This record gives sequence, C-alpha cells and structure tokens, in this order.
Amino acid sequence: MALCFIPGEPGEVSLLKSYLTAVRRSVDSLQYRNLYMEDESGNVIDILEDGNLSCAYYVTSVAHQFDLISGIRTWVSEAVDELHRCGWHTIATPREGAILVYKERQTQSGSYHKHIGFKLDGVLAISHHDSVRRPRIHHETDLGLREIEQVLWHEALV
Repeated sequence: MALCFIPGEPGEVSLLKSYLTAVRRSVDSLQYRNLYMEDESGNVIDILEDGNLSCAYYVTSVAHQFDLISGIRTWVSEAVDELHRCGWHTIATPREGAILVYKERQTQSGSYHKHIGFKLDGVLAISHHDSVRRPRIHHETDLGLREIEQVLWHEALV
C-alpha cells in the first residue's frame, strides 16, 4: 500500500515501520485529549472529557492517518465495528502493530468501559489511559488489570 508518491522517486512508503513509529512517538501526546461537539442546545462540549474517554479516538486517529480505517470513532464498540469493516480481522496471537481490544472494566472515573490500544513488541502495549489522560506504554494486560478480548490485524501491515 503506497500512501504517497513522489515523482521521480522509487519505492513505496514502509507502512508497518511508519505506523509503528507514529504509535511509539505518540507517548505522552496531548493531541488525543479533546474533541468538541455542539449539543442539541448549542453548547460546545468536550465529548472526550479532557482525555478521560480517549482510547478509541486515539487508536482510530492513528489508524486513519495510515488509511487503515475510513473514519475516526470515539467509542470502542464503534471503533471495532469500523476496523472490521475496513479489513481488520481477529488473530489468535498478538503481534507488533496489532490492535488490542480489552474487556469492560471500571475506570478511574467509576464508569464501566471497554478499552483499546496497540500491541508493541514483547509484552508491551500502548494505549490512552484515563489516569494520565494521554498515551502511555504499559504491560499488554496492565499487569493483569485488563483482559484482552480481541486482537485485530490488517494484512496491509505485512
């Protein structure tokens, strides 16, 4: 998959390397913390609650940047549906670059939500955490606090 073409230049963009680099360099970014919408009364509100509910927005923003998804989503269930529609499929064994979907659990705010993030190498993952309200690297299961429900992969990353 070529994301860009520079006339006179040979080759294609290395999608997997570029994608993984963008994921790794997103650590501690505040970019995925806010998304504003107008409610039915005309009030502008931050639907991500200043980074409290940003994991799906973060993952789909990065995937969209590399044309691996057609649009950005703010809920994990919507993100997973969109990923499936755009060619992501479930794999049994996590691999670097895969998207990890975690089972629902109680968040720091007290509400219950699923969670989503990226698989890195070894036992590491990166996701947008409500505790620090930005992407951070962590153990793929947050040392047992989150159970992986689904591992998604896109063949364009091969």
